[in-house]
Amino acid sequence: MKRIGTDIKRKIIQIAAFGFTNSRLGNFAKGKIYTGEWKKFCTPGLNCYSCPAATFACPIGAMQAVAGSVDYKLSFYVVGFLLAIGVIFGRFICGYICPFGLIQELLFNFSRLCIITSYNGDKLFRDGRSCILQIYLPCRNT
Repeated sequence: MKRIGTDIKRKIIQIAAFGFTNSRLGNFAKGKIYTGEWKKFCTPGLNCYSCPAATFACPIGAMQAVAGSVDYKLSFYVVGFLLAIGVIFGRFICGYICPFGLIQELLFNFSRLCIITSYNGDKLFRDGRSCILQIYLPCRNT
């Protein structure tokens, strides 16, 4: 019973964190990305810089943008932020703040509700996926 209470609390915290970091929902109608003062701060969680609803910057996306730029060699701010968050909070961020696990759980629970468990095209898709990998992987090494 205690485990159920902890799971519900964790899901509420994940939903609240997702809502806080992606609170600019009005930008979807405008078709614009939020570029205000809060965008210079990185926050762990599920958000993307180019998402119109994102209030903060994604640390991984910020590192990728800096790595792809000729002007910068390394963003010590972003790397330092990620290291500090990792040292101070550890896996708490992944377990409680990032809602990616919540989305995976919801999709898993939704798939269990579906009546169809298998269909004739399933084997075709699995074979097609392995065929594409067999064609693509040897070409990648050249």
